[in-house]
Amino acid sequence: MIVILTGPDSYRRGKRRRELFAAFHAQFPGAAEMSVDDATEDAFEQAHAFLRTGGLFSPAKALLLRALPFSKEQLHTLLREADKEKSLLFCISLAAVPVQHQQLVRGSAYRHEKFPVLRGAAWRAFIQEEAAQRGLLLTDEALRFLALAYVGESWMVATELEKLRYAGKATITLGDIGGRYSYDAASLPRLLRSIAFPAPLRERVSALEQLFASGESAVKIFHLLAYYNKSRIHEFARYDVAVKSGKLEYEEALVYLALRGAPARR
Repeated sequence: MIVILTGPDSYRRGKRRRELFAAFHAQFPGAAEMSVDDATEDAFEQAHAFLRTGGLFSPAKALLLRALPFSKEQLHTLLREADKEKSLLFCISLAAVPVQHQQLVRGSAYRHEKFPVLRGAAWRAFIQEEAAQRGLLLTDEALRFLALAYVGESWMVATELEKLRYAGKATITLGDIGGRYSYDAASLPRLLRSIAFPAPLRERVSALEQLFASGESAVKIFHLLAYYNKSRIHEFARYDVAVKSGKLEYEEALVYLALRGAPARR
């Protein structure tokens, strides 16, 4: 079986990959496994040898390619070898298949699964499903907040849900997520945008005060702001380095960002 997993949502793509490999190993206990994760010089030779030789305990094999450091001819050779095998899982998992290889992997004989960034109803359904898998039930307000706060960031929302899993509550309310908010959850993106994008100084300072009063951690506010304004990612990176080197606190970095253009202390 040849499976091509692509898309920018690495959390869902990785989860699907683990499901495929778990099912394969359940069907073929003792199957050999190999992965290509980066562009090593002998990646092709190793992968080719793996496909052509049997395992020590089972003829079944699973090959994972998280990088494609191959020429078109080399990838064609690997796919041809994989097509011969009956008890093989050949999985390519990438955000996007390189242009030079796209024609090779378009075959209808291969299983293609795509993992785009989720939006709207699909995004909310994903959050609910992830919560249910952890034994959690989200109130409508809590679900709405998570959907707005993380806007398609599946890794971040999964991390938040994992923390809530150990809170000792089956039903999660807005207060359980980030303390008691003095504003409606839907206003969080507006407050973040007030700081991340051009706005009057008074509005920026007011937004930051409300965010601090919300009970959210400064580090979470900082990283959400970075997400909302990717055009200033280098500026956020400088502040992040300053914080991690002990020159600033995240609260101070947020004040500088709200005031616009104030440099991190050296």
